[in-house]
Amino acid sequence: AELSISSHDPLRAFDGKGLCAHCGHTMKFYCYDCLVPSPALQDQLPRGLSLPTHVLLWKHPSERSSKATGLQAKILAPSDVMVIVQHPSEGGALIAPHDPSRTLLLYPCDDAQPLSAIDPASHDALVVIEATWQQSRAMVNTLRRTHPAIRPVTLSARVETKFWRHQDVGPHCLATIEAIYYALRDIAEKRDMRTSRL
Repeated sequence: AELSISSHDPLRAFDGKGLCAHCGHTMKFYCYDCLVPSPALQDQLPRGLSLPTHVLLWKHPSERSSKATGLQAKILAPSDVMVIVQHPSEGGALIAPHDPSRTLLLYPCDDAQPLSAIDPASHDALVVIEATWQQSRAMVNTLRRTHPAIRPVTLSARVETKFWRHQDVGPHCLATIEAIYYALRDIAEKRDMRTSRL
């Protein structure tokens, strides 16, 4: 499963910093707080992408935004990605307005099903965890206790990370933005197959 990505040249060529027009903080590529790209890159990045399902990105408050790759999904598809910053001790991610029974959780739980086995008409949203592996376990336990109807899923195929910041838990542990990409690709392919049969 090869990634097809655009040239990095605009990012490599960009060496300046600017101020976020919303909050006034210094930023380079994008503002970590407002999740908007640098004005100098605004016209060079894909924006307003339409995703095959809504993504609810639950970020642990201790996870540094500068390391949280999933936040980039919000920049690329602001209408289809919601970011939730909440500690698991606060009762779990608030997934409203989504129905928990129509919401999937991307996480390798023991009872998780591959996305290829999920009917695409059965869900409207996908929860993705943005945290360290140690933090994520408490988040998943809280989420499943708070919203027991949520169904855990995994990617349809095992893929290896291409991300430059390697983790020491193995090559199949993806960066969050990679996991989002592969999950959305699985969902889109399954929907295309279903549509072609109708």
